[in-house]
Amino acid sequence: MHADPTRTAPVKTTSQRIYRRKTPTQRALFLQHITATANAVDNPNHSNDVQTEFDIFYSKMINLLNIFTPLEQLLLAAGTQIS
Repeated sequence: MHADPTRTAPVKTTSQRIYRRKTPTQRALFLQHITATANAVDNPNHSNDVQTEFDIFYSKMINLLNIFTPLEQLLLAAGTQIS
């Protein structure tokens, strides 16, 4: 018996995803750190410029997120049959 000549090899496509794994333990540790550290998100040298204050707050929050829930990569692969 011979293979079907019209069939071709499957084409494999891959895509990369970046995500933050979140677990209840990580969330609890994050919240515990925020509440225990008064200076965690507060700016001791505050200004009257709203944008500057937001930028400082955002920077501190991203920093904490990277500590407690670091970015991870996931490679997704899918095969499709082309005929």
